[in-house]
Amino acid sequence: MKNERKTKKVLIEELNALREQINTLAQLREQQGVLLESNKESDKILRALLSNPADAFVLVDTKGTLLDFNETTARRVGKTPEEIIGASMYDLLPKDAAKLMKAKMVEAVQTRSPVRFENEHGNIWNDNILNPILDEQGNVVKISLHSHDITGLKRVEKEFRKSEYQYRELIENLNDVVYSVDHEGRITYVSPLVEKILGYSPEEIIGRHLTELIHTDDLIFSYYLHPCEYRFINKAGESCWLRSSCRPLARGGKIIGIAGVLSDVNEQKRIQDRLRESEENYRVLAENVSDVIWSVDMDLNFTYVSPSVERLLGWKTDELRSLHVKDIMTPESFQLAMTVFAQDLASEQLSSADPYRSRTIEVEQYRKDGSTLWTELRARFLRDKEGKLKGVIGVTRDISLRKQAEDILRESEKKYSTLVENAIDGIAIIQDGIIKYANPSLLSLSGHSLEEVLNSHFSEWVHPDDLHRVLQRYADRVAGKTIFDPLELRIICKNKQVKHMEGLGATAQLAGSPVTLMFLRDISRLKQAEMKIIELKKELDDAKRKLGIIYAKD
Repeated sequence: MKNERKTKKVLIEELNALREQINTLAQLREQQGVLLESNKESDKILRALLSNPADAFVLVDTKGTLLDFNETTARRVGKTPEEIIGASMYDLLPKDAAKLMKAKMVEAVQTRSPVRFENEHGNIWNDNILNPILDEQGNVVKISLHSHDITGLKRVEKEFRKSEYQYRELIENLNDVVYSVDHEGRITYVSPLVEKILGYSPEEIIGRHLTELIHTDDLIFSYYLHPCEYRFINKAGESCWLRSSCRPLARGGKIIGIAGVLSDVNEQKRIQDRLRESEENYRVLAENVSDVIWSVDMDLNFTYVSPSVERLLGWKTDELRSLHVKDIMTPESFQLAMTVFAQDLASEQLSSADPYRSRTIEVEQYRKDGSTLWTELRARFLRDKEGKLKGVIGVTRDISLRKQAEDILRESEKKYSTLVENAIDGIAIIQDGIIKYANPSLLSLSGHSLEEVLNSHFSEWVHPDDLHRVLQRYADRVAGKTIFDPLELRIICKNKQVKHMEGLGATAQLAGSPVTLMFLRDISRLKQAEMKIIELKKELDDAKRKLGIIYAKD
């Protein structure tokens, strides 16, 4: 009987212990549910980026294992998402395509830079961009792949080579708007696709000035010859983003106008906006760029600052988040920032205000050691889901080199004007044959970093077959000869790639010593177009010759 009581007592104790465990498990399950809901909300934002029905988006590790992808990816390989998640990307591609993809993946990991390439498999052409994602130590841990189907474009290019008539058809059927303007900026030709993108028929805008169609805040970009993106105003009065790429038209050595291509990038802009709403993706981007990305609330207190601020201003992120914007700007710059802030707040009252507009200003900021640094600040309002203002998000970039270059140019107003009037893509300042300054466009053209280019001799980057002509031109200019004609040359870019350039030069004074200002424009596409025209003309001459023989026999 005694043992029976003990047994009941033990059973009761075990039952109570079991109930406590059940209660603990219930609490953990409730907490897990909260976490899952939070993760689902973040996942919605990430999935918005991957929902593009036209392009394939893939996230893989460095071994090519699929970590995430959108539905377009699954459709392209003819499998269900369940069948390919966790699979090797290379196993889903044909042998040749997998070999090329492996090589490009290795290049992206080794260079830690985006790699762009085209490939073909199954009669499908794709334009691919591999973007490495780095960890805090700068190691590549993941790679994102954006694959855009360009089969249609490739097919058009092939047809283009057949005849002049088909060349005309190419222009009329491109997915981009082809246009030309005269020397006054008036539109002389525009392809029919403009009606689909802007709502105007070609007849409605031919003869109008191009600037009439451009957003007033973006008019400055209409004078850029290198590719850039800015807003146009469609027939309904709405703004839309287009990418412009153009080049001068010359006849008899005289510029008579400009020809260019306009590409619709509205979908791309919408994807970028959705990407900015994802905090996780935003942080991955922010912590791997040299520019400082930041956000403030409507009282201008910092809510986020990327770690790169320590390299730029010397402040640690925790230190800066305890400061106000006015604490890191000179009084004059803070006053300018407040004026712009007030103007943008006032613009919110206008129904025509673009919610995605941004403003760019130059401000002088304090470093932690008390010194000052000139920076470029680009910012826009941050909004909640209802579109209400909740803060400002922006990017700060070091422009001290640009400011130094401006100081150099101000030593001679005439030389500065020459630079402005003749500036094209790449600009370099050369003193005694040594490169003292290279602008970002030149670095982008060559693929080299600023550290690789600065203090090197310019001849190191010139193709050996063009070196004699380039050195002779440089010697003539140093000797004081007046030279107006551009010089065609080839430069050696990253990974031994060769690009065709058109170079112009001017002389100036730096600290009392002569320097050469070098302007370089990429004409590689022009060279390719010239080769295509030669081939087309040959085919046309052959056709005419054959037709002549037939008529002669008749």
